Amino acid sequence: MQGSEAPIVLVEGKTYPIETLYRPLTEDGENEDSDSGDMITGICNAVKELDDIHYGDTLVFLPTERDIRDAQEALEKLNLRHTEVLSLFARQTAAVQNAIFHPKNKRRIILSTNACGCIASRIICHVMNLPTRRLNAPRWPR
Repeated sequence: MQGSEAPIVLVEGKTYPIETLYRPLTEDGENEDSDSGDMITGICNAVKELDDIHYGDTLVFLPTERDIRDAQEALEKLNLRHTEVLSLFARQTAAVQNAIFHPKNKRRIILSTNACGCIASRIICHVMNLPTRRLNAPRWPR
């Protein structure tokens, strides 16, 4: 099929107005690259602040499964009313991952790795993308 042109496909989607808010992880805005404790505290504080702005589902991108578990534990300790905290990462069973597609009559906070977050439900109101990244440690020969 040399010389033939590929068809052009146009897929139109909906656009929604967005507002970008920046919030430093720490109160003083310093030590942004510090340990995950500050990150977890920052997530908890931001979730509480979002309650004052708009009550809705929130998707939080986190770099590792451990960060997801730590954040889930911290958010569950807050005992937020009418709120379900869900995790989403690749090693979970399909049944656990599918829970995000079956909303209950509660607000949901979905904690996800970047790879899995793209399949999140369409009723997400807030997205938190933290200024962190996972670095692979070098493997030294033994």
